[in-house]
Amino acid sequence: MLKPRSFRNIMEKGIQEFQQVVTYWNLRTRWVYLNDMYNTWETLKQLAGEGYDEVTDTFNLTESRWAEILEILPKAMRFKLNGLPNREQMTLLFAQI
Repeated sequence: MLKPRSFRNIMEKGIQEFQQVVTYWNLRTRWVYLNDMYNTWETLKQLAGEGYDEVTDTFNLTESRWAEILEILPKAMRFKLNGLPNREQMTLLFAQI
């Protein structure tokens, strides 16, 4: 989780650059959402094993394998057709958490 000082800096940037007030609640909600997305993607990579193609950032799985994985991890459905958006940045933010 970000430190309060980091949130304060982000809120100030939001006002300066976007002329929009960004509240602590807005930032925290988005942070939790992105962290959850990243963790789901990491878990899916582990479950897919060799079915993950790092070059294309996609999963090459059969429909039956997808069905098995989606029973365990329903949130992984978002990654059936697309990879993780901003993968490098998300990894920097959440890999060490």
